Amino acid sequence: MRLILNTFLRSFLFCFLLVGFSLASSLSAQAVNPKLPDPDALEREADDLDYQARTTQNPAESRRLSQQADAKRKLAVDTRNEMHDRELEKPYNKPTLELQWNAMQSTWESEALARNKNLGVNTYNALLNQAGAYQAAKTNAAGLGLNPNLLNDNLTTYSSPQGNTKTAFPIRATYLNTAKTFGIEFNYLDVRMKPSYTTFDVASSLSSAAPIQFHSVEYRRLDYSLNFAWYVITGTGRIGLAAGARNLDIYSKEYGNIPGNYGFGSSEEKAGGLGPQIGIRLFKNFSASLIGHFRADYFRTLGHYNRTTQGVLSGVSGPYILDTASMGGIKANLISRTGYEIDTGISFMRSRWLKYTFGFQFTELASKISGYNYNPTVFPGAPGDPLFLNQVSKPLDQFSSGSALGKEVHDKFYGFYFGLSLII
Repeated sequence: MRLILNTFLRSFLFCFLLVGFSLASSLSAQAVNPKLPDPDALEREADDLDYQARTTQNPAESRRLSQQADAKRKLAVDTRNEMHDRELEKPYNKPTLELQWNAMQSTWESEALARNKNLGVNTYNALLNQAGAYQAAKTNAAGLGLNPNLLNDNLTTYSSPQGNTKTAFPIRATYLNTAKTFGIEFNYLDVRMKPSYTTFDVASSLSSAAPIQFHSVEYRRLDYSLNFAWYVITGTGRIGLAAGARNLDIYSKEYGNIPGNYGFGSSEEKAGGLGPQIGIRLFKNFSASLIGHFRADYFRTLGHYNRTTQGVLSGVSGPYILDTASMGGIKANLISRTGYEIDTGISFMRSRWLKYTFGFQFTELASKISGYNYNPTVFPGAPGDPLFLNQVSKPLDQFSSGSALGKEVHDKFYGFYFGLSLII
């Protein structure tokens, strides 16, 4: 009997301690996250207090009731904010996929225009103009009934571009694992701008075109990247490293009177490149619903460069075509780029699946072309054209334009953006 009683007492004591521990844990949790009042009930109480304040005849009582109503409404707002924060602070034990659409007011200073400026005025074509080499080549070609096929036979200065701003719409997709220690990023941008500028031909030769011309050109930027990121969780966010690949294609297209006294025609430039990039990532949680970010990437790309100009040259019968695309074993023209991109901003989590972001993005790169080689077989005209091209025109072009294309130029693309994210 005593053994049964002792066993019963020990079991009772164990149950008592277990219930006490559970009760203490519950009280501790309530102390950390106390139960919140009903915000809708607070709003109704505030309405009742407002009604009493309007109907009372005592001014002092009316002020007191109005102050109580204001306090109730403020408490209702604070309660809803607290409920929102508690919901976002709950651990989320699933991986996430974020799809972000941005509206970006962007500005672009294209490398294509910087190259044109180098071609328009450089030390070597100034020397050839002063020596009369370009003028003599065009006169000899006209006398033989041939196309001179000179890439840049004139000194041409450019004004600063006008209207080089546009609303771009970048897209970003981001995957994060459950622990938020690994992520995959995909960024995509396709934007076109039509800036305008004015050229002034300093030394006109065999041209009926006015020395001052107004130009409208289209620039297109196709920029996308894929990154893998690894993160370390900190007390207030995460920090990580990223590595991946970037593809960058920049095009330009122009119609009208082509700079350099080509006459009326079209000019087109294609410069593409693919290469690796590395970067850092910083995310700071200012609160459960407010998150700041900083991304920085360094990249290098290598690709092909092609420039095509065609039109009708004054004083020479028939159209001409200049094309730098390589054919028949001719050395390709390579373009190398080195650059960086910075993206920083702040995001507001409206809920677990909806986020708003305001940020700033800046991309700058330096590009350089390895050489200047073009294919003589694409030029129409008399049978002597390729011979004249290889013996006269091409050496002049490679002396002046080759060095201009090989000179490093800079490209800047930047702007503020507002983004909407859907988190799955």
